[in-house]
Amino acid sequence: MNLFVVVSVVFLIVYLIVGLYVGRQVKGLNDFYVMGRNAPAFLIVGTVIATNISSVTLIGFAGSAYEFGPLPYVAFYGMTTASSIFVGLYLGRYL
Repeated sequence: MNLFVVVSVVFLIVYLIVGLYVGRQVKGLNDFYVMGRNAPAFLIVGTVIATNISSVTLIGFAGSAYEFGPLPYVAFYGMTTASSIFVGLYLGRYL
């Protein structure tokens, strides 16, 4: 068997186990959508960064890098990551 297949199956099983475990702790829609409004700052930062580094952002930045070169790509990526950290740590508790 291929190593890629083995690693993919292991990760799929781990994600399934974690999803089932966490899913049993969700009591209602408020817990599901906004973490019961009790999320610590590092979870908010992780969520904001994961949203910014989504496929839409990567595709948009890749198009910009093709058009303008790699330097603006690095600058845009750094600015969005820095702003995500700022929003998550300082403004996240108010959102």
